[in-house]
Amino acid sequence: MIDSLQVKNFRCFRDLSLDGFGTVNVIVGDNASGKTALLESIFLVQAGTPEIVLRMRTWRSLGSSLAAPSTRAAYEAIWKDLFFQFRQDRPIEISTRGTPESTWSLKIFYDPSESSAIPLSTTDNVSGTINVQKSDLSWTLPITFEHTDTNKKQAFKPVFSFPQGLVLGGGTPNVVPCAFFSSSFAAVVMPSEIANQFSELDKKNKTRPVLKAIKRLYPRIMSLSVQTESGTPLLFCEPKGLSEKVPIAVESAGTHKLTAILLGIATQPNGIVMIDEIENGFYYQKFSGVWQALLDFCNQFNVQVFASTHSRECLEAIQPVLKKHEEEFRLIRAERKDRDRLVKLFRGDEFEAAVKTGIEFR
Repeated sequence: MIDSLQVKNFRCFRDLSLDGFGTVNVIVGDNASGKTALLESIFLVQAGTPEIVLRMRTWRSLGSSLAAPSTRAAYEAIWKDLFFQFRQDRPIEISTRGTPESTWSLKIFYDPSESSAIPLSTTDNVSGTINVQKSDLSWTLPITFEHTDTNKKQAFKPVFSFPQGLVLGGGTPNVVPCAFFSSSFAAVVMPSEIANQFSELDKKNKTRPVLKAIKRLYPRIMSLSVQTESGTPLLFCEPKGLSEKVPIAVESAGTHKLTAILLGIATQPNGIVMIDEIENGFYYQKFSGVWQALLDFCNQFNVQVFASTHSRECLEAIQPVLKKHEEEFRLIRAERKDRDRLVKLFRGDEFEAAVKTGIEFR
């Protein structure tokens, strides 16, 4: 688990330092206050590779794929919005401290000691053949992702080549137990990935807690199982009153999302899970049960959760759970101040007092 976080020159954060995180950390704040950026900083430093940036671009609706850039400006534009005020001459530095598996440092910078040529591809209109030519952009500096834990340091220098796309130099990335659920959950979560996670747990006879938690909030669900549809493995559920099983995504958005989150926690023991806009997809009367299920799974699998929300109903629904477990919760409030962002962390008892008295803290 993470005890502290330091961020420099990343997105909207010039210099941020936080410590004292809990098991469940709830992030609130206005639009453009830095909630998503805070989640991204944690996820990025844990995973530590440029490939994560491409995923983040998808989550922010910036496109699901990128063509190989043909100019220096096009190459740098991919990474530009990662840097505070777009200052790519200043390195991004993110670090977390805590348990050994959660202690990482990441530095993102352009390495002046190296340069690389970006390959250009052209298509012959007559034959249709593709010719790869060497660009004359020999002065292009490769961006470097320097990822360090307590044992070793790795440096990834992403290069776009044809037809592979992004190629990572620097060896095989470390396998880090972390997961990210974006606000556009339904658009980016792969149904086959959820099915594979459930299948892996099922092989070990460890799916019972997932089904129990789902049935507690959605009593009409009788069972969960992996089925194949059109050659693709999908997670199906058996609802009361229906003669056939249906894909869980068809049953309801809430059932689908909660199952995916719980599977994400159960398959990342000793890890970290980020959830952006946790309220999306859930009926308001389910919020309290969702918070309880999150805490139960975090304790069972030793996982730490960071979840953002805009919903006051979602925050008020946390009170029954918070009252019994205030030592495990933290409230993190992000605020805009001119061009900078301020982030404050509150203990569980302060969080509970704010919810109980109806103080506006979003």
